[in-house]
Amino acid sequence: MGFTKISVWVVSLLFLCFAYMTTATVQAAPLAPLGPHCIGSGPLPLDDPTFCGCTWGAVYYRGQPVVGATISLQFGPQITQTLVQKADTEPFPFYTLSGAKLGAKRSNLMTTTVEFAGQTATRTFRALPDSEGEQQITLVLPDQGVWTPWISGGYTRTLAVNGSTLWAGGPAGLLAVDRTSGISVTQNLPWSNPVVVGITSADTNHQWVIGPHNLAKLNNGVWQNQVPPFAASLRALVLHPTTGALWLGGGDSTGALAIYDGSWHMVSAVSEPVTTLLVDSANNVWVGTFGGGLYRHIGTVADLNSGWTHFTINDGLASDYVLATAASGDSLWFGTSPYFSGQGYHSGISRYKLSDNSWHTYTITDGLPADLALSQATAAILSLTVDAQGVPWVGTQNGIYRLATPAVWVQHVATGGMAVRALVANGNLLIGARSSGQLDRLDLTATPGNPPTATIAPVSTPVISPIDLLTLAASAVDHDEPTIPADAQILAWDWRSNRDGPLCTTATTCQISGRDLSLGVHTISLRVQDNEGVWSQPVTTTITVTKQSQVYLPLVERVSVVQN
Repeated sequence: MGFTKISVWVVSLLFLCFAYMTTATVQAAPLAPLGPHCIGSGPLPLDDPTFCGCTWGAVYYRGQPVVGATISLQFGPQITQTLVQKADTEPFPFYTLSGAKLGAKRSNLMTTTVEFAGQTATRTFRALPDSEGEQQITLVLPDQGVWTPWISGGYTRTLAVNGSTLWAGGPAGLLAVDRTSGISVTQNLPWSNPVVVGITSADTNHQWVIGPHNLAKLNNGVWQNQVPPFAASLRALVLHPTTGALWLGGGDSTGALAIYDGSWHMVSAVSEPVTTLLVDSANNVWVGTFGGGLYRHIGTVADLNSGWTHFTINDGLASDYVLATAASGDSLWFGTSPYFSGQGYHSGISRYKLSDNSWHTYTITDGLPADLALSQATAAILSLTVDAQGVPWVGTQNGIYRLATPAVWVQHVATGGMAVRALVANGNLLIGARSSGQLDRLDLTATPGNPPTATIAPVSTPVISPIDLLTLAASAVDHDEPTIPADAQILAWDWRSNRDGPLCTTATTCQISGRDLSLGVHTISLRVQDNEGVWSQPVTTTITVTKQSQVYLPLVERVSVVQN
């Protein structure tokens, strides 16, 4: 008879777990490259749970991601900077900065600051990287300034400001507008053809205006006809601020240039048709031509037929067809018309610096629009002005553009294919003239757009413990874009706790471990930012984080039975 041998052993285990008391030893992980947006920021230990990871994202200005912005990431006293660069792996430019290099760990608070187009925006967020060790932080700059329709009727060929009076000329004649009262007065010019192509203004007693073949001067409130010194078409005029002399230019197949200082003096130095005239801060006169580039007359030379310097594409000018000019201190700006030669495409905007006689040209690679006929060239620059901060603005067939950084032009307003023939700046006010016959004005101090709205969905589990995962869901709508999906214009999300500060920057859903939240009742708020930089009012919900209960594992008894 066999027998049964029973071997009985008992192993008892008692596990007691307390929240926040668990410690672990983590072996150093091998170094690995950062995620797809962080090349150049590593190598760093991606699988370290305390690793802050890289911060990356786009900078939005006027609804579009831009290059050339300066972004700073700060943790404590440490700061690191970068510039937004064009990336081959994304459909938009983005920046990357490493919080780990600053000593930041998971759940630390960091601050991101962006500077672009003379504006600054700041976001504070909690470091909660994704599975690739990255965290996307979108930065949106407010779109300062609102273009509004102002005057229509065909006064859109030339603009000038003298004190509180705006002078607007065009096919309909000449209009004087008091910018304070808004009262406009049509001027009675001594011509049968009312077309105005140019006006220059020194003060209320020194006003000159030209039509294609007419010239008039304002004398005691009355426009008096003046006989032009040549029969060729008139296109440009300027009053010299120091000498008071009137410079008058034009021409058809050849150039025509004359100066009036009580009597007329013809100038033979310019052989091509004159398109624009400019006096710089050194009292030099610049003459832009159609096909011959630029001519400069030194202000200290009394002889009007000597003291000239000729500038063309060989000297650094963007194009030999100059259409518009503007000056601001040390910088002179020249807008050109595109053309193609054996040397290639010539187009864009040229800046000339008086201090070092240097040239710099901006083209489509710097953000300017492409020409419709010559797609590899920059569109014609029809008008130029410089605002009170020294920032140049240009009018093109594709709308109005502004130099947002020293390297990047951005479109400020689209005009639906209508050319912007004239621009003028006065203080914080800019005025643009469309070829449709409408004047628009821009108040640089205004902030546009209606704020977006956000809605937090009901929280399924409003009471959690530190071992739980909190999931918050929301939706948002931008009310300024009725023709496209409104939620597509929400670019930044800001989830916060009244106890712990910033939580998530993710869209639609925020997930955070209960271990990253303080014990107690939290008021969770959300605000969103649209593509114009406008933030919504915060919306809130409430959750509670409770102390984790003690967990006891029961006694485990294992019995082994062996039979023979």
